[in-house]
Amino acid sequence: MNENNDIRDAVSTNVIVSILTNVFYLFTRLFIPPFILSYVPLNEYGLWSYCFILISYLGMSVFGVTNVYVRYVAIYYANGEMDKINRLVSTGLITITLLCVFFLPILWWGLPWIIGLFKIGDALHSMAFILFFGTAVVFMIDLTLGTYGNLLHSLQRIDAERYVWTASYLVETLLIVIFLMNGMGIYGLLAAYFVRIFLAILLYAIIVHRLLPQLSISFRNFDRSMLKLFYHFGGIVQLSGILGVVNRSIEKIFSGLFLSMKATGLYEVGLKFPIMTLMIPGSVNAVFLPATAHYHAKEQRGEIMKVFLKGSRFINIITGMMMGFFAAFSGPLIGCWLGPDPQYQAAVGILAIFTVAYQMDVLTGPASAIYRSIEQPVKELWYGLSQFVFVIAAAAYVFTVYGASIMTINITVVSMMVLSAAGYLVFSALFLQVSLWEYFKQVIVPGFLPYLFAFALAYATQAYAQGSRWDLLYYLIVCLLLHTAIAGGVVWFLLCDQEERRQMIAMVKRRREG
Repeated sequence: MNENNDIRDAVSTNVIVSILTNVFYLFTRLFIPPFILSYVPLNEYGLWSYCFILISYLGMSVFGVTNVYVRYVAIYYANGEMDKINRLVSTGLITITLLCVFFLPILWWGLPWIIGLFKIGDALHSMAFILFFGTAVVFMIDLTLGTYGNLLHSLQRIDAERYVWTASYLVETLLIVIFLMNGMGIYGLLAAYFVRIFLAILLYAIIVHRLLPQLSISFRNFDRSMLKLFYHFGGIVQLSGILGVVNRSIEKIFSGLFLSMKATGLYEVGLKFPIMTLMIPGSVNAVFLPATAHYHAKEQRGEIMKVFLKGSRFINIITGMMMGFFAAFSGPLIGCWLGPDPQYQAAVGILAIFTVAYQMDVLTGPASAIYRSIEQPVKELWYGLSQFVFVIAAAAYVFTVYGASIMTINITVVSMMVLSAAGYLVFSALFLQVSLWEYFKQVIVPGFLPYLFAFALAYATQAYAQGSRWDLLYYLIVCLLLHTAIAGGVVWFLLCDQEERRQMIAMVKRRREG
């Protein structure tokens, strides 16, 4: 029981730190895009967006490896098997390095074709090549040496990982400001990104070696027998990751193929709020994998079921509080953030409509973490596969009949995301022997109720949603406080039971005392 209490305390600490650091990240990052767009044209900013779509696809080649680290190092650490940790980490790091060395020359020769595939003007081809290849190199450095960050997750020291992550992006933010003000343009973002990754890796390595002084990463610890973990478990998780990357960028791919670079830039700014905000519940999902892997190693199925129901409930509530506000106040948010320029008007609709889809998607996180921890990742694979098939099939019909536009892309992608996520959640609840009515009552209702309060508040205060950007900022602050008080009060006093309130208060107290 003491061990279970230690795990619960670690989960509580990791959850709180993850939420707080991501809230702070969201706050700081809100000011970056408007600042960048004051120095960089929208079409160049669209190029920067494409950079991270590209490296996401490059990262698909090793996505499963990082999940193998998190799951199996957590199990080996729980059983005191340090030798296995050394062999697993050494094998994984060497394998990733070889893959990166293999892919970089291919990318160099293939980039002109990739650039030509999208509607990038000839004047931007040279810039696109430098940005694409530069971000790919930095990202591959992170994929190899970033292993240390994954080890902190395995050791359930996610709080330490979040502190380093916060420090590194704050340095990046400062450098972006300095570089842009000194005339580096879009290349300043690339330089700042490199410094961020280098700093994070350095700090991760120092912390991990202090926590695990017996850790040894070397060629002599390379173990071919460990590769089967990466091929079997990691391979399936990797396929799920590939589909996840495709599904989470499909609207930008459609806009690049059928519309223009500016349309891609609009999706970049329109989805900035929900994507950044989802880092908060997404980081909570990351806490569940090592915890449920520990419970699975100890054959404690009841604890795993609690993680699914309670974790899903917690994630949906905090996500609904944020997404409901974004959906109801999308117009004032974009107007305050980017100004009254008509070219950003389409971003309002993008922000409003994608909130529900992204909330449903992040709600699948606890189930996916459990499937990975109990060595059944193929169930997660079906979710990504069904979403991809639904979106492509619907897009083929809609674009043929109605044409490709921002509106048709929005409707197609969002509707299929919601449909596939709903099916996955129903299946997961049944598989984990959770009543569908209980899941609906405890998870769905409290998570989507904040939308009702947010839209009611937006309707009641719409006469004040006008004026300068400063006027809109004051309006949004007041409405956010009202929304948090009303929706949060209803959830806290009417939907949370006494035991949940007691646990939340105790969790905060423990963190404050710690």
